Amino acid sequence: MADKNAGSTYVMKSKATSEKLGDYSGEITDARRLKSRFQNFPAATEGLTGYFNPRGGWADAQSAVRFLAQECSQRGITFITEPRGRATSLRIRAREKRVVGVNAAEGELIFATQIILATGAWSGQLFPISHASSASGQSVGFVQLTPKEAESLRDMPVIMNFSTGVLVFSPYPGNNLLKVAHHGFGVANQVAVDNGSRLVSSPKLAGNNAKAGYLPEDADRHLRDGLKQLVPQFRDRP
Repeated sequence: MADKNAGSTYVMKSKATSEKLGDYSGEITDARRLKSRFQNFPAATEGLTGYFNPRGGWADAQSAVRFLAQECSQRGITFITEPRGRATSLRIRAREKRVVGVNAAEGELIFATQIILATGAWSGQLFPISHASSASGQSVGFVQLTPKEAESLRDMPVIMNFSTGVLVFSPYPGNNLLKVAHHGFGVANQVAVDNGSRLVSSPKLAGNNAKAGYLPEDADRHLRDGLKQLVPQFRDRP
């Protein structure tokens, strides 16, 4: 959803771009009509434009990766983990302009005939891309619901207000946690790499990057305001 007076410009242009690529599945409508489309749609919709994408949604990333790892293991694929499997830099064959391996936090260089980097927010630590990209941390909150409360939102779609950047997911199956997030400029975490010659924004290479129970004051305000609009019945929950 987006504010009719401002944020809907992004929605309109995004839909136009999708249609140029051959995707006509998205539908722009008055946000109030979404309540009739979904039985469990708790958001306040007055004054908002709605964009319904039937191909969108969310996936349980943790379960998906766990399943993939199990499938790979059953097929004889080996995972190198802990410090031995933690890449600290790339080994580049300059004459061929080709990456031929990675230096690990522990042990010898790991060579490979083909290397696929899927390093996400850690990419800036491995090669200089700060001129084009920088990682940032985004604020996420969770609200614990009772089984009955979670059931009332079970078929709720992912709802996002493009004007504020706040989005909310249906409760997680099994633990009844309602996830709310705010996508904004984010917070930088400076890390020195290449023996201190470069400073990049990146998560830690080792350990858990989540600081449970801590939210910057402005992030807490954004999430609270988002809950008030998207799932108002739980706006005052801890």
